[in-house]
Amino acid sequence: MQDASQRIMSRIPFPIREIHPDNGSEFFNHHLLRFWRDKVPGVRISRSRPFHKNDNRFVEQKNFTLVRAYLGHGRFDTVAQTRLLNQLYELMWLYYNFFQPVMRLAAKTPVPDPKLDWKFKRTFDRPQTPFQRLRGRHPFATTDCQTAGPTGRHQPTLLAKAALRYP
Repeated sequence: MQDASQRIMSRIPFPIREIHPDNGSEFFNHHLLRFWRDKVPGVRISRSRPFHKNDNRFVEQKNFTLVRAYLGHGRFDTVAQTRLLNQLYELMWLYYNFFQPVMRLAAKTPVPDPKLDWKFKRTFDRPQTPFQRLRGRHPFATTDCQTAGPTGRHQPTLLAKAALRYP
């Protein structure tokens, strides 16, 4: 878990203020707590409420669409499998965070239906990549993300070459 946490920290173009791990002991234990407190002094650590699966709804949705849809529900336990998955994730994070737009549900309005009692009309916001959403939503977007965004290691042409290159 520490290796994965360090990899995440190297990719994020802004300071970490809070982490919200899953409640499982494999994600949230004394070693991980000490690691984050040592690496990011003052970090706030929050937890999901028990039996409230929607607390992490965006993560759970991406778990299905980005992991389970490609790899299935089996367990990958060997070192060789972990290395292969890490190679795949190294390419996937670039593509899905910088190139793949996502629409978020903006409103869900009940509408009467003669066949059913009610149905819902869903309205979505405009499609944006996760990086575009991040830059547009948070106060640090004008400083840290702007310098890390179109320049440096997040330069779109370099990202396109890296994301489309087969290892």
